[in-house]
Amino acid sequence: MRPRKAHTKSRTGCVECRRRHIKCDESRPQCKRCRDSARECVFTTGELKNQRSFYSPHTIASSATTNPETSSTTNSSVSPFSASSAQDDASPAVSMLHLELYHHFTTTVFDSLAQHHEGSATSLETIIQASLSTPYLMHELLALAALHLSLVRPSQGRYYHTQATQLQCQAIALFRAREEDLNAATSLPTFLFSAILGTHVLCETLRFCTEGPSLATFLARFVQYTALHRGVRAVAGRTWDTLRQSAIAASWRVAESTPGVTLGAVQQALLARIQAAKLGALVTDHYRLAIQCLPFSGDSSEPVASLTPQASCSRIIAWPVHVPQEYLDYLGQGRPEALVILAHYAVLLHQHRGFWVFGDAGAGLVVVIAEHLGTEWEAWLAWPQASILES
Repeated sequence: MRPRKAHTKSRTGCVECRRRHIKCDESRPQCKRCRDSARECVFTTGELKNQRSFYSPHTIASSATTNPETSSTTNSSVSPFSASSAQDDASPAVSMLHLELYHHFTTTVFDSLAQHHEGSATSLETIIQASLSTPYLMHELLALAALHLSLVRPSQGRYYHTQATQLQCQAIALFRAREEDLNAATSLPTFLFSAILGTHVLCETLRFCTEGPSLATFLARFVQYTALHRGVRAVAGRTWDTLRQSAIAASWRVAESTPGVTLGAVQQALLARIQAAKLGALVTDHYRLAIQCLPFSGDSSEPVASLTPQASCSRIIAWPVHVPQEYLDYLGQGRPEALVILAHYAVLLHQHRGFWVFGDAGAGLVVVIAEHLGTEWEAWLAWPQASILES
């Protein structure tokens, strides 16, 4: 009888390799198999088994202080729920990095969101209380704080950006592991997770994908971001009846509401061009809905967003969630009309460039789209280009 082949699968490999029942080389932050096949790579070191509160009486254990300038960017203690050899496996290890990120979120990041987001109606206390009992929400709060630090501390940007990416992957893995357990009792943290994750991934897409990669790469990432935001939001939507009675009812109304049917002057002009192009009734209707979702003023004489800064930013973030899926398909295909609509959306980003999530991405996006489409589409892009130049 032939000897049995030795077991080669890794029991401590990434989630994707274990799911596919193949050996993982366990290289961090992304293993070779996931890197070669462009798959999401997430390492879980016992955290999926731990569904306790972030803090418990005997589990606050701080690791040695990490120096962002000298530490490796593949810090294995990136998760607040990773096991420590000095602790019981069920006890989360909290590093000094996590405490720094937690402090930064509560003292800086929340205030910046409150100034530019309708979610300011949600108190910091509400968010913190929800995160203390919800591991995936706590991971995402820390991830967003790390992302913000990567932008405001350029000399340490690469380090914090790596931490943000790893914490976000941990958050998504934990969320997916708990998806079947979501109910009315978890509606609040689920909605908060959806909102914060959406903001995080949009910032990643805008701020980092417009700094060098091709337009095709950016469009692929933008469509991917939209799919993720929509997916998490759809899960959160299962309990929206409960959210109506919650402490974040105002934020919920913004996320659920869609723009009215009245089009502003800029929207009307853009829609007229698309109708004149005779693209077919179905395609034209998809574009019409995407244009209608742009949060411009309903006053036909006013070509700019006239909402409050908080409401405007909330609706700008929500626009990719409200547009038809077909429009996103056209965008992924690089259709010129879809790109022109995206350029109009970019003007809204530019108008609110003081919000760190958007930065200068709006202006950069208009320029890249104009260069890609060329002189043939100058008339279509006249307003976006003029708006960028004027400001």
